[in-house]
Amino acid sequence: MKKTEIYRGHWSNVIKNIFSNMYLIFIALFALIKNREDFNFIIGILIIGFFIVLYSILLWRSRFFYIEDNMFVYVKGIIEKTKEQIPLKQITTVDIKTSLLDRFVGSVTLKLNSGNATLNEAEFEMVVKKKYALLIQKVVSGQDIDNEDVDNDKNYNNIRELKVEYRDIAIYALTKNKFGWIMGLFFIFNKFRKIFNDATINDVKTYFSSLKDYVLYGSILDLILKVVFIFAFVYIFSTIISIGIEILRYGNFKISKTKDLFNIRYGTINLKEYSIPSEKIQGIKFRQNLLQQLLNLYKIEAIVIGDAEINTLLFPCLKDSNKDKFINEFLPEYNINKQIDRAPKKSIFRFIFKRFLVSMVVLFILILLIKQFLPKLYVISYFKVLLPLILGSYQIILGYIDYLNNGIAIENNNILLTNGSRIRNTYIVRKFKVQSLQIKQSILQRYRNICSYEIDIATSSFGETIKIKNIDINKYEDVL
Repeated sequence: MKKTEIYRGHWSNVIKNIFSNMYLIFIALFALIKNREDFNFIIGILIIGFFIVLYSILLWRSRFFYIEDNMFVYVKGIIEKTKEQIPLKQITTVDIKTSLLDRFVGSVTLKLNSGNATLNEAEFEMVVKKKYALLIQKVVSGQDIDNEDVDNDKNYNNIRELKVEYRDIAIYALTKNKFGWIMGLFFIFNKFRKIFNDATINDVKTYFSSLKDYVLYGSILDLILKVVFIFAFVYIFSTIISIGIEILRYGNFKISKTKDLFNIRYGTINLKEYSIPSEKIQGIKFRQNLLQQLLNLYKIEAIVIGDAEINTLLFPCLKDSNKDKFINEFLPEYNINKQIDRAPKKSIFRFIFKRFLVSMVVLFILILLIKQFLPKLYVISYFKVLLPLILGSYQIILGYIDYLNNGIAIENNNILLTNGSRIRNTYIVRKFKVQSLQIKQSILQRYRNICSYEIDIATSSFGETIKIKNIDINKYEDVL
């Protein structure tokens, strides 16, 4: 490929650099105010401002990139020049992010990842004109940049395309864990409690004082009703906020695929766009929390080598009825129809016993602490019975879910692996992209004629180990 013209960052980089160095002005103000009798105050400030502007312009001019001989070349440095070359075929993702401010000035943030996990960051990141970013995206995908205008929406009119409905985003938000939002609301209230009047604060303190009295002396029915009411109010409020945030994040979501390239774009205010070449995908991953498992909803991610913040999302919320259709249309090479082989029933005890035992030990320590520091609560007989019953039952249920979610299937060149309890992860990986395989068997497993598989695959960090437990050893003697 012949050398392209030299591309520099967007002019807004100069403005950002000027503002980022404004602290020097304030330092100068502090220094010159004390000596204003000996220095011309205004001239001093103007000189410092001039050098800040000059430095920002020189910094902007010193950073540029171009493409030559199938290499992405990035040059930077004012005094000492650094030249970095990235083979186009090694670039795994092209990430384009557009903030609300970027839309006004016509810029985007361009990130390139080549799978260098040792850096733990993108190899290239710069605010550039949108047409430059689309050009790089086009070159990485192997398209001819001389035939079409790169700043044309034809880049997104692809053969296969799928969008997310706002209804699905709302359902996805409803299924997400709200504990973080509840803690966030508590943190916000704690930080801004001073803006409330004293009466409100006193009412809250009085309420919590009465709640303590209910715990120690009051009616259990009144306590339960109050706790349920508070939890319901906070949960509904946090759910409304969560739905709004997810709509802003995933609104206008669209995935499209050309011959060998995925294009994903989403965002209501801050627009994110990125492309992933099909050959760079190591596998696909389906994530489900407990509620999503119950409703058969999936979040689909691509397994791609790159920095820890790499964009790998393929679809945020997909129903089970559409999962096979999604794979057939977008990733037919990852299609697998073989039934999943679960762990044998004789191994159910192994999934439950360990987590149950650990939870009981933790509970025993907790009860001892309550006896020491909250003796009035400890003497409540139903507390000592109800808490172990709830926690023990919860761990037994999670252990059984872990058993149900644990399995493996192999068909042709694909391996399907599934595990997890609260979070279920299902992987479909090509055999030739597996990094390593370990088969482990303890003494007790040998007695039961079962084993555990640990399969390593390359991911966005230094790799990920997928563990499938207590599988019949005779079924998969030769996984790879």
